[in-house]
Amino acid sequence: MRSKAINGVMWSALENWGNRFISIGVFFLLARLLGPEAFGLVATATLVTDFLSIFLDQGFSQSIIQRKNVDAAYLSTAFWINIVFSILLFVSGLLFAGHIAVFFGEPELEAIIRWISISFLLGGLSNVQEAILTRNLAFKVLSARSLLASVISGIVGIIAAFMGLGAWSLVIKQLVFSSVKTIAVWGLTTWRPSFSFSKAYVKELYSFGSNIMGFRVLNFSQRRSSDFLISYFLGTKALGLYAVAYRLIIVIVDLFVGIIQRVALPAFARLQGDSIRLKAAFFEVTELTSMVCFPLFSGLALLAPELTSLIFGEEWNQSVVLMQILAMVGLLQSITAFNASVILALGKPEWLLKLKMLESTITILGFFIGLHWGLIGVSISFVISSYMLAPVGIGIIGSRLEFGFWQYIARYKETVAAISISMTIAILVKVNLIQFFNIFSETLILVLVGGIFGIIYISSLLLFKPHVKKQVFAVLKAKLSSS
Repeated sequence: MRSKAINGVMWSALENWGNRFISIGVFFLLARLLGPEAFGLVATATLVTDFLSIFLDQGFSQSIIQRKNVDAAYLSTAFWINIVFSILLFVSGLLFAGHIAVFFGEPELEAIIRWISISFLLGGLSNVQEAILTRNLAFKVLSARSLLASVISGIVGIIAAFMGLGAWSLVIKQLVFSSVKTIAVWGLTTWRPSFSFSKAYVKELYSFGSNIMGFRVLNFSQRRSSDFLISYFLGTKALGLYAVAYRLIIVIVDLFVGIIQRVALPAFARLQGDSIRLKAAFFEVTELTSMVCFPLFSGLALLAPELTSLIFGEEWNQSVVLMQILAMVGLLQSITAFNASVILALGKPEWLLKLKMLESTITILGFFIGLHWGLIGVSISFVISSYMLAPVGIGIIGSRLEFGFWQYIARYKETVAAISISMTIAILVKVNLIQFFNIFSETLILVLVGGIFGIIYISSLLLFKPHVKKQVFAVLKAKLSSS
């Protein structure tokens, strides 16, 4: 099980890192070519379509992954329901695009939403196939497919931007990405839907999936309500600035957490009958993730001014303070991202739904309050609500796996100590470089300060946690034994 999970993580890493490095490069280039206004316009359109997408899969993918046994009728039933809803959502996008554009006061949104709605049809055709591959830990196939889609869509998006298509470059890129993924998954899988349809399976799918869908609605409200409020009250340019700042946080989480999170649900699901092993796996994965992500988010907060100026340009400098604040959210998300996988593996989607109801209520309330202080207020409110709610999720898991909150927190004390030491020294070095040596080169500061921060962190971590080397060797040994 460990060997299969690690192998899945390796392929998931290849896909995620390959996708992200390609998309990051495209993202950086498009940001320079297009500016905050174009990004804010498309971010507003995808805010609408992403919300509607929640009702496309309806939690069926997680049901397929989590269920011990699935047959052809079960898969076909899920597939045809997805197809019906994909058509309904596509038509909804066409019909309501004009009203949404009027609501936000952006006439160009109407055409953008209508074109992006095509992605509903593509998603309905591929969701079940993706779930089957994920259930079977076939991440090699998924990796090849996503990398191909990233390369092709990235090239097309850049060409469109150079042709002067503005915000439409992002729309075209998104549609090409979805199209290539859908075509590839049908070419890389052998399963095909039949016309069998089971009413009993419909009931079972909705029994599990309704909780997942409810969770997704609430999760969307929690995560994206800030986008809605910023776009409506502060404008699409402000949303562009916020979206780029938070996008970097999400990129880091996806790069170093998403690769493991994707494997976590099917891996944890196979341990659902053994709470001791499940707790050990949960502790190990969060501890290892913290050792990688804590320094990354700390480093981002430290070097955000130089990174923004060097990569995006001066017009994005207003995003610097937002990145520094939101880095605190990313740090927490890097370890709490696995909570949902454990709860679903335990077969308790209703727990996840209730937890998300609480989180959404507190977070959205915080956004409304923070909005009075603009983008900075919204960002700070996100940090405060996230840290207020974290103990609740850990408490729910701990009640089932028999561990306490402080037992959970204690696993990070050495990592936090290493971060504190390295951050303190790196800040002193950066201040001295600027004030006493008059070094203002973004590249030089990134290399010197980032290098010193990394060296001190790794040295401190190995001093505080000498067993880390054994863990790394154990992972490598398991990988080699599975080859």
